[in-house]
Amino acid sequence: MKKKKLFSLRPDERIDVPLMFLFMAVLNTLVVYKYHDLMMNTHRWFRWRLFKYFELSGFDPINYAVTSAWEPGYDVYRHPLLAFLMYPFYWMNKGLSELTGYNCTLFVLTPLVVLSATASYVLLRRILTDQLHLASVDAALLAVLTWGFAYMMLASIVPDHFIFSLPLLLFTIRTAPSLPSRRGWWRGGLFFFTAGVTLTNGVKVVMADLLQGWRGFRRHWWCYLIAGMLLAGLSYWQQTRLVEPVQQVRKAEQKKADEKRLKERGLKPKKTVSRNGHPIANLPFIRWTDMTTPRDTTMVENLFGESMQFHRQHFVEDIWKRRPLFVHYDWPVNYMVELLLVALIAAGAWLQRRLRLQQLCLCWFAFDMLLHLVLGFTINEIYIMAPHWLFLFTISLSGLYRRVPSRWLRPLWIALALWLYAWNGIQLVRYLMVPVMFQ
Repeated sequence: MKKKKLFSLRPDERIDVPLMFLFMAVLNTLVVYKYHDLMMNTHRWFRWRLFKYFELSGFDPINYAVTSAWEPGYDVYRHPLLAFLMYPFYWMNKGLSELTGYNCTLFVLTPLVVLSATASYVLLRRILTDQLHLASVDAALLAVLTWGFAYMMLASIVPDHFIFSLPLLLFTIRTAPSLPSRRGWWRGGLFFFTAGVTLTNGVKVVMADLLQGWRGFRRHWWCYLIAGMLLAGLSYWQQTRLVEPVQQVRKAEQKKADEKRLKERGLKPKKTVSRNGHPIANLPFIRWTDMTTPRDTTMVENLFGESMQFHRQHFVEDIWKRRPLFVHYDWPVNYMVELLLVALIAAGAWLQRRLRLQQLCLCWFAFDMLLHLVLGFTINEIYIMAPHWLFLFTISLSGLYRRVPSRWLRPLWIALALWLYAWNGIQLVRYLMVPVMFQ
């Protein structure tokens, strides 16, 4: 592919890409409409109000908080670079706030989210056309279908780390065949930024390199070591110099405020109820595991259910606030659509199992399932992690073209897309059309 076409639309992309850009822009505009009163204020309790009243499933509004008042608000060991990537946008917001008198973080981050989601759409479309050799119409249909999945749609309107991980992962797949010819600094840079946004995704970059051949990886293993050491050092520096001092001050202030409030009202302290199951051991990183949450119900209702089709009951509620661990669909048709999608994905993956790209997708999905389903990392809200693998389902669906004529598959994709956009989109738009009320 010529370099001059890397950041420009191709002739066959000039219809569906602008339409998807418009679709994502409309949804993000509705987010601005819903939360503008909450986020545009400069109240001293802004951060507390934001985390209390912002609710889009389990997605965190930390990027809003970081852009409003910069500090490493993430678990810096899991997202070592993300707060620094937000730093320029913090200064942009600060300048706009001084000019207008309002917190403009919504208007600073929303264009970034729309561009990131649109770039992800284009990358997935080009993977389907250039690497899997689908016709442009079929690639567009599958890419559009992908954004009909509930948590691809939801991740594309929230500036959590998922929407920034998505183009990096797709770019890794897009460039995987050329990795053997890439220099060490290029591989290390890709690993540095991908792992810097989400640490575990760095493993996927290494997998992509390994599957292209051991010889090339053996010559450039040092680039991953250096990048990993830089991220480890950066994480430790943030934790000891930036995070812990602020946490100690906040804990002391919170404790004093809680004691004063309880004394004035004559109340007893509330016990915090954890929604996590029992971990393997209470050790760093290991304490995030979960050995007791039922796996079978998780797979049906959350892994393959909520991630692709929203549940009507407790719609996009946060499990740490009001949502139960498991919610069931009201209609049998949702389970039928879920079963159909899982069967099609499995069949497509089997039909192109010998393809190197499909093997990479299976390795990535197996790694995600090892983390979330086997070890139980965030298994209680596994659906919010779905943007890390929903696009892998689309790549697997493309395998059906090896045995099934496109004239049969195209009506199927259109029917599924219409159902998903109607079911997920209508519920999401209704939710966003009601402005948040806060005191």
